[in-house]
Amino acid sequence: MRFRFVEDQEVTLFAAIPVGLLAGIVTTLFKEALEASGLVMFGKDADIVLIFAGLALAWRVVIPVVGGALAGALLVAAQRYARTETLPSEYMEAVARGTGRLPIRITLLRALSSFCSIVSGSSVGKEGAMIQLAALTGSIFPSGRADQATGDSNMRRMLTACGAAAGLATAYHTPLSAAVFVAEVVFGALAVQRLMPLLLASVAGTMVSQWHGGLEPLYTGLHIGPDLLQQPHLLLAAAGIGLIAGVSGAIFMRANTLARNGFLHVPGGP
Repeated sequence: MRFRFVEDQEVTLFAAIPVGLLAGIVTTLFKEALEASGLVMFGKDADIVLIFAGLALAWRVVIPVVGGALAGALLVAAQRYARTETLPSEYMEAVARGTGRLPIRITLLRALSSFCSIVSGSSVGKEGAMIQLAALTGSIFPSGRADQATGDSNMRRMLTACGAAAGLATAYHTPLSAAVFVAEVVFGALAVQRLMPLLLASVAGTMVSQWHGGLEPLYTGLHIGPDLLQQPHLLLAAAGIGLIAGVSGAIFMRANTLARNGFLHVPGGP
C-alpha cells in the first residue's frame, strides 16, 4: 500500500506540470480571442468600457441586446443537455463530490455564452469561463491510470483540480494563492500530497501567462513600497479588510445557496 501511494504521488506530480501548461495555453487563447473579437467588431484595441463610451446611443443598446440573446440561447442549450447529464457541470462539485469528470459539451457552451456576453459589453467577468475551461483540460487530460476500466477517480479529480488551480493562477497571477484555494476550499484540507501538484500546475500556468504577456503586474496602478512592514496601520487595515471580506464571503455563499434552493421549486429554475 505504501509503495502504491508513492507511485501515485509520482504520477500525479509528473502529470501536474503538463496539465498546468495546457490550462495556461487554453486560458491565454481565451483572452486573446476576446481581444481579437473586440478589435474585429469595433476596430479598436481598447477597454470595452472606453469603446462603448465612443459609440452612438443606438449601438450601445443594440449590441448588448444581440449579445445577450446569443448568450441566453447558448445557456438554454447547455441547460437542456444538463437535464440528461449525470456529470456535475461545476469543477468544484466534480472534484469534491464527483469523479473529476466534466461534461465537455456543457462546459464549452457555457464558455461560449460568457464569450458572447463579454464581447457585447455585458458585465460578466472572463475569469469564471477561463477557470472552468482550465479545469476541463485536466478533466480530459489523458492518463493511463485514470482512464482504465477500473480507473482511479482520485487521480482524475486531482488532474481536474490541477487544471482549475492553473486557471486561477493564470487569471489572477497568483500561483500560491490558487494552489491554496483549491486545496482548502475544494478539497477541504491543506494536505501536502494535494498541495504539491496543485502548486506545480499553478506555477506552470503562470509561466505560460508571463511568457505571453510579460512580467507586468495584473493591477499596474497598485504600488507597494518597501517600507510596508514599517507602517503597522496599513497592516492592521489589511487584516481588517480580510476579516470583513471573509465574513461577507460566508454570508454571500449562504445567501447564494438559499436562493438556489428556492429557485429549484420554480418552473424553469436551475
